Formats: sequence, structure tokens, C-alpha cells
Amino acid sequence: MTTFPLVNQTFYVATSLAQRDLALHVIDLIERMGGSVPYNWAALPDLRGKKGAELEQALTERGQFDLEGVMRADRTVVILPGGSGTHFEFGAAVAIAQARNSRKPVLF
Repeated sequence: MTTFPLVNQTFYVATSLAQRDLALHVIDLIERMGGSVPYNWAALPDLRGKKGAELEQALTERGQFDLEGVMRADRTVVILPGGSGTHFEFGAAVAIAQARNSRKPVLF
């Protein structure tokens, strides 16, 4: 596979948990084309089974890591349909891009 437009670029892939397999596929493609994905939320353990305070703490930590992932990325790829977290990440990516005067997120 040719590595050309994605070399030396970092990406964050935003979508719903239901789209985890697609996110992993997109991340694989990005990496095979020379890009990098420093924060791969889709590879983290599933939170199903956690309840109460344990679930709340895990979701809070994941949310913070997700936002940091968006902030560190040169580009954010948004795969729709997504959940409320996806839309938050999209909004954050747009705001960060405007603050940096750089490119907007990519929607699929």
C-alpha cells in the first residue's frame, strides 16, 4: 500500500461504541497509510458490567482521555451515526481547529 497523504499526521477517530469494529478498521487503514492514532479508545476494554460509582469514574476518565486525544490530533475523523460522545468530540475538534486556524474534522 502506498503511504503518501497521511505521513506524519496524527488522527483521532470518533464514533459510537456500536461502531467500534469500524473504528478499528479505519484506524488500521490510517496506520497502514503512514498516519498515527496516538489514542485508540476502540482498543480499550469494554465497560459493560461496571455499575454505579465504578462506571461513573471509568466514563469520566475515558471522556478526559477522549478529549485529550482530539486535542493531540492533527485531524479528527468522525464516523456517523455516533452517540452523544461522538458529537461532543466533533464539536471539540471544530473548536480546536478554529483556535489553531487549521483544517476541520472529516465526516464519514
